[in-house]
Amino acid sequence: MASSTDILRLNDHKITKTIKNSLSKSIKNSKNVITVQDDVLFVWNPEDCCILTLNLKLLRSKSVEEVHYQTLLPTQPISFEVELIRVNTVVSYAALAGPSGVCVLELPRRGGIYAAFGNGKDIVYCRNYFLDERLFSCSKFVECKQVKWHPGSPSDNHLLVLTSENLIRTYKMENNGPVNERVWTVGKKPAGTMGTSKVPILVALGETGVDFDFGPPKIPKNNTKYTLPNKTVGYLEWPIYILRGNGDIYTITTEFSNDRLDDTILCGPLRMHPAADDNYGVDACAIICLQSNPPILAISTCTGTIYHAVILTENDDIVTEWKSEESRLPDKSLYVFECIELELGLSLNDVDLGHTCPIFFHHDEVNKMRYFCTHDTGIHTITVPLIGELDQLCNVPNDNFDNDMPSMLESSTAEYILCTHTVGATDINPVLGIAMLYNPGTLIALLGSGQFLSLPLVSVLLPLVQSEDTNVNGDTIISPTKKILKQPFDEYIKTFLKPTLTQPILKLAEKSISEPKENLELLVRATQTFREEHFKKLERVREEIEKRVKALQMLRKYQEGELSRLEQEKEKTQAFAEKLAEKYEDIKDKQELLTKRSEDLLRLVNQKQPIQTKAEKELAKQLKQDLEKLKFFMKMFDQIRNKQKYQAEKIREWRNQQSTNSKHLGKIQTNTIKSTLEMTTKQIAEMTKDILICKQDLGLH
Repeated sequence: MASSTDILRLNDHKITKTIKNSLSKSIKNSKNVITVQDDVLFVWNPEDCCILTLNLKLLRSKSVEEVHYQTLLPTQPISFEVELIRVNTVVSYAALAGPSGVCVLELPRRGGIYAAFGNGKDIVYCRNYFLDERLFSCSKFVECKQVKWHPGSPSDNHLLVLTSENLIRTYKMENNGPVNERVWTVGKKPAGTMGTSKVPILVALGETGVDFDFGPPKIPKNNTKYTLPNKTVGYLEWPIYILRGNGDIYTITTEFSNDRLDDTILCGPLRMHPAADDNYGVDACAIICLQSNPPILAISTCTGTIYHAVILTENDDIVTEWKSEESRLPDKSLYVFECIELELGLSLNDVDLGHTCPIFFHHDEVNKMRYFCTHDTGIHTITVPLIGELDQLCNVPNDNFDNDMPSMLESSTAEYILCTHTVGATDINPVLGIAMLYNPGTLIALLGSGQFLSLPLVSVLLPLVQSEDTNVNGDTIISPTKKILKQPFDEYIKTFLKPTLTQPILKLAEKSISEPKENLELLVRATQTFREEHFKKLERVREEIEKRVKALQMLRKYQEGELSRLEQEKEKTQAFAEKLAEKYEDIKDKQELLTKRSEDLLRLVNQKQPIQTKAEKELAKQLKQDLEKLKFFMKMFDQIRNKQKYQAEKIREWRNQQSTNSKHLGKIQTNTIKSTLEMTTKQIAEMTKDILICKQDLGLH
């Protein structure tokens, strides 16, 4: 059965025993030697210098004994100490980095039913390449500070390496090995050392880069396109924010052209408002860019102080003359809006000895309002509500901007979810890395003791922009209920239940607490925290619920009175509507009668007018033409009638002659006479029809 701190049952798997046996007992510093990509867990094995992989998706559906882990063994042995592992998104390369070296493993393709590497073999050999091996092995001062895959790489094969000599080297992974495409200078190169110390002067002064992160992409002004095999792609600009040890932040903008990174120019340092004497810390160690609009930077110091700053474009009237040999004038500024103090270890006697250690930031790919911090003493989760408020602000119309703008008064919270050290203890159980598994959300952590933790991630929902009713004119209507219950009650209660003190999960070293007094102090602290965090807040929540119930009861009573009043108004309105309907029917009947009388009167007036209308004139003209045609047709009819009489007499005479004359006509003469008579008969019939039609048109019968 899975425990509450290991829901994936990783500690029951044999990979945990292998990792525990490979870890040194003297580990004191935190690292980042685990990661999850495409539901596969990657863990660095320092003893055998290899990567162990475990299919977490398969682990959730089968028993622990049925799932086997695989070993990715590099063909060339890795001699430097690995403190960081990065796997690109398409799971084709894995970058291994430490202060004294960087190596890239070419991961084999996954196949089969369970998508395993190398067809499911237990040991899979991988080609590996060392990046500038001579540089790291021969130079005493060059160290690798940060390694990240470029998120905007079209082929997901560009790796960026930040070194202590203020350089960012860009490598492109190809079939024949890595190619160094670009080298960007992010500051002066360290030269001399301070006195007898071996630390360069610039490193001691904090003028070298210690960390960098990518900002959200944007479309450039001249949005050209580049070509890849069988496709054309438009490129984006990806800003990179570089943090120096003294707190200065520089930026460079990267973009791709034909699958290659173009040259860029360093800008900075970015102005920070309000200004601080110590530049917000002289021991900065980590930076992360939260993907909001506008972006928010989180800068951490080794003392556990985190500053949140909004990146805004600089106004032209503020820009002053800028002269620098290493960078140009930046067009952005940082506006610091809050500071968070992390609790680095539990204090048993309310005495903080000022523990310092490097802080590592980790993105939450699902919830952009949250990110994670790992350090020697445990894990913190930071929630930034301002990101949701900025999203809500972007949806506010310009007309209602002043009225609907959110308050932006809710501060960020830091929850101590895992503690591995108590203040004053000598032994430490550092965090060797965390990784996020999604669907469902799970946080996986590896401790220095070789123990895994898999904790469920509770997603923080973004506040929704509430829509308001509008009338026919488009004006906003706010009902009395919305005025009273403008803020959702659950969100209102959450503000009281917001944690101020945290009681993390304790995973201390085996020998860190041995005396009963220390155990009692831990118990007293946990009890006190529980009382302060729950009892007092629950009492306050109970009072607020009682107030809300009383307000709702009064509102209900008021609404019931309004309902009764509205019912009476409804009855009066219905009676008045019936009267209006009767009046309407009477008015409608009278209107129809008046309309008919008006039509009759208008027709009579038109008939009595002495002046002919245009239609009457046209009708008279047409009638005159028809009479003339009728006279012509009558004249033609008389002619035809006379001709008919004449022909009848001629036929009678011809018959008489034929009777007296014994001679007969020939066949040809007979046919000619017949055809002539038929034609004449047809003409007479047609003329008769025309005369009848004219008589009908003229009304003559």
